[in-house]
Amino acid sequence: MALTPEDYVEEARSLYDFGYPPTECPPYMMIYHSLQKLCKKQNFIIEGSMDQTALSHAFQVFPQMRELTLHFCTVLECNEWLESYIKPDMTMTEKSYEHHVQVMSNALALARLRGGLVDTIHLSGLQLRPHHVKLSDLMAMSGALQELLSGMRKLRVTQSQSALDLLSQCALDVCQIDLCSLLVNYETLRNLLVINKSSLVSIGFHNVQLSEMPERIPPQLTANLLLKILSQPKNAPTLETICHCVPYGNRNQRLLLEETARSTS
Repeated sequence: MALTPEDYVEEARSLYDFGYPPTECPPYMMIYHSLQKLCKKQNFIIEGSMDQTALSHAFQVFPQMRELTLHFCTVLECNEWLESYIKPDMTMTEKSYEHHVQVMSNALALARLRGGLVDTIHLSGLQLRPHHVKLSDLMAMSGALQELLSGMRKLRVTQSQSALDLLSQCALDVCQIDLCSLLVNYETLRNLLVINKSSLVSIGFHNVQLSEMPERIPPQLTANLLLKILSQPKNAPTLETICHCVPYGNRNQRLLLEETARSTS
């Protein structure tokens, strides 16, 4: 959806109603040309596959890299005065996220062919507005994340409730999941863990709050609750380790599941 002249008039009227002088609202054509320049720049990057080329080169420069962090944000390189004229429908955050995840997946696939060692994906800051997103877009994003995690051994999630929502019905075949600074729906977490129970050998967690819990379920994620969800013996070992939310240096709990306990005994 574009910024139509009608939208511009409404914005100018709102500024005037709030007491701003008429000169506070930039001319329509100035806004139009600024947005046009921004869109051309983005299209040039996409059509030329510049981001994938840069990522592929980076993986060659760092062949021993084992962990890759994807931080999701909505930052655009534009002047502050222009931001108020960029509508959510114009930026299409979910489509942008999906595109960049696919680009990363393609670059990782090329890196593996060259002997790349990345086996850990860290998703940070993935927050969507599910009630404002089409189901087809959510399904596409879920598929993109599954492709990204294909062949990975570890998944780390920080402040990314939407990542768990999108992956809660997916068998990821990862052996380790680490959760940090989350408010997650109880059933969402339960579904994710139960579906991946056969491959999981450890779960790390730090500052994880639960919502919409059944009665008598505490709002804070604990080792005992994880054991109950996964039908593990109550004497399963736990460790205290450094959380992946560095540089803060917090400590998390790591639950070793039954298979791990047997292999280390």
